[in-house]
Parts: sequence; structure tokens; C-alpha cells
Amino acid sequence: MRNTSKFFMQFVRLAGPFWCSENKASIRGLSAALVALTVAQIAVSVIITEWSADLFDALEQRSMSRFFTQIG
Repeated sequence: MRNTSKFFMQFVRLAGPFWCSENKASIRGLSAALVALTVAQIAVSVIITEWSADLFDALEQRSMSRFFTQIG
């Protein structure tokens, strides 16, 4: 855990001036967009996994109504 905090302190020391430069609005916006896209990528993976599980559960139970619901 101590190495992790050292890493983040080094990161903040190195990246801090970059985020506070004269183009800070653009840099901060792009950083926020990168974080948002990363979170969206994780959310899409979770949603696809849940959908796939529901689809295969419907197939396993031979439930045509649930199967067509998942396809729709």
C-alpha cells in the first residue's frame, strides 16, 4: 500500500503542472472525457455480460418467451 501512495504522489507532482498550465480547461476536459469513456466501457461490458447470462438462462429453461425478449 505504501508503494501505491508513493506512485500517486509522484504522479500528482509530475502531472500537476500539466493540468494547471495555460490550456488547463482543454486538458481537464479531455481528462474527464477519458475517465467517462473508461467508465462507459466497463458499463457496456457488464450490461453485455448480464444480457448474455439472461439469454443462456432462457435457452437452458427452454423458455421461448424469455428467449425472444432477450433477442428483442
